[in-house]
Amino acid sequence: MTAAEIGRRHALLGAAAQDGRVDALVALGNEDDMSGYIRWFIDEPVSSYRTVVMFVPGDGVTVIEHGAAGGAHRHDPEADEYHGVSSIHTVASFQSAAYTAGYEAETLTHLIRKRAFVRVGLVGGANMPYRFLRQLMENLEGVVEFVDATDAVDAMMMVKSPEEQIHIRATAALQDEVFAAVLAEAKPGMREIDVTALARSASLRLGGSAGVILAGSARQGAFAPFKLTWNQNRVIREGDYLSLLIENAGPSGHFTEVARNIVFGKAGSGLLEACEQARTLQEQILPSMRPGASCADVFRQHNDQRIALRHPAENRIFAHGQGYNLVERPLVRADEPRSLEAGMNLAVHPTLADGHSCFAVMCDNFLLSEGGEIVRLHRTEQKVFEI
Repeated sequence: MTAAEIGRRHALLGAAAQDGRVDALVALGNEDDMSGYIRWFIDEPVSSYRTVVMFVPGDGVTVIEHGAAGGAHRHDPEADEYHGVSSIHTVASFQSAAYTAGYEAETLTHLIRKRAFVRVGLVGGANMPYRFLRQLMENLEGVVEFVDATDAVDAMMMVKSPEEQIHIRATAALQDEVFAAVLAEAKPGMREIDVTALARSASLRLGGSAGVILAGSARQGAFAPFKLTWNQNRVIREGDYLSLLIENAGPSGHFTEVARNIVFGKAGSGLLEACEQARTLQEQILPSMRPGASCADVFRQHNDQRIALRHPAENRIFAHGQGYNLVERPLVRADEPRSLEAGMNLAVHPTLADGHSCFAVMCDNFLLSEGGEIVRLHRTEQKVFEI
């Protein structure tokens, strides 16, 4: 991201800190699919080791990450890497070695005491390990008041800037290319994991990263849900169908997702009808997904439309935000308090899954425009593919 974009984010964080009367905002992450707060603060990916960031208004971001024990150095906030970061501290902790679990909290405690902070906002507490939170609060009990600042930062992240929207469009275009590469090379006799390996290879060549690429196959008339990598062992036969989900990030770290059904031969009427109904469900709900719309109301409308087509109501999620998180707010369902806003990047994926005879999916990403238009980002045809 450009320095201007990182500056925009830090200005928003500074305003939130002032509004919440906090001295600093702290977030933690330890994997790259659901640790989007870290990347939003510092535009750097997260490894499987823990990374802690502390934003201080007027002084940029302090990073605590894995490395040599006791490491600490000042960092040029104008540098291309770790732009906006003023200092980096390292600890030699490992999640698999429980006795090291408090090292990040000890370093953060020292930094907070040194600055004499009295009120600190925690961002994304659900990502913070119990030991980290307990030790931090015990160390600073009676000295620092901790408050939950997650909702304020979520509101910033949900609405994408023009620069972020450019990168999100690029991720969708990358996934279209990946899907086309799979269609060109997939064939009967391959295992499901051979197909996802084609997708993963094409994605890496194009600059993709992280995320999930899932596939599941079955004979037509049977159930073929998405499977995680270690379960993608079935050999695909002539006439089978495959459910393929490509949900990874582009070079900037922004997520989108595309999913379709593929038949290795001729598609039967049952699968064609189910996929057309999934497409219809997506098409029917889009006019309701406008700025200002209640997520709970949109979810209710979608379920009414499902029931009208004689399908059971959705009981998990059919649409949600994406950005630096594979799934981020808003969740378009009954328990989401926020409404839709212009600038949101939404994955919309109605799925018909009866558990025994069919798995039909239509998944694409959409941007909500200022004028209320909802724009589909993926260009992969909305159909069952026959190869």
